[in-house]
Amino acid sequence: MLAKEHAVKILVAADGSACARRIVDYLARSDGPFGANHEYELLHVVEPLPHPAAAHEPVASVHHLYDEDGRMVLREIEALFDRAGIRVKSGWVLGRPAAALARHADEGHCDLLVLGSHGRGRLGNFVLGSVAAEVLACCRTPVLVVR
Repeated sequence: MLAKEHAVKILVAADGSACARRIVDYLARSDGPFGANHEYELLHVVEPLPHPAAAHEPVASVHHLYDEDGRMVLREIEALFDRAGIRVKSGWVLGRPAAALARHADEGHCDLLVLGSHGRGRLGNFVLGSVAAEVLACCRTPVLVVR
């Protein structure tokens, strides 16, 4: 599936969940289609504050909160990639997680999007989390879901 002559571009969804941490372990242990020779991008999607909450704060303060959240989640997952010997570039975007991940994967011409089956959401689905289910429904890029 991923056997190409060039490095495969893999987008990894990062949300700070246990599933997201297991993705790094899975990628690092997979000698076959994965490994350090591919191009990895780590993306965290920060969900915007509800409008009434954000309206009472200065724009700079709200952006600082978003940036803090994004960097905190990314630091932990970046460290796991580093310990596994896998180079990764990372960033965060503001938006709805499923739509932002699918859009980023499609527009970034990624060969694969990897995400955890369940994230940090308060409402857990029995078999598959709501973000993973929505990504599977709307993403044109192939998706690998890690439990």
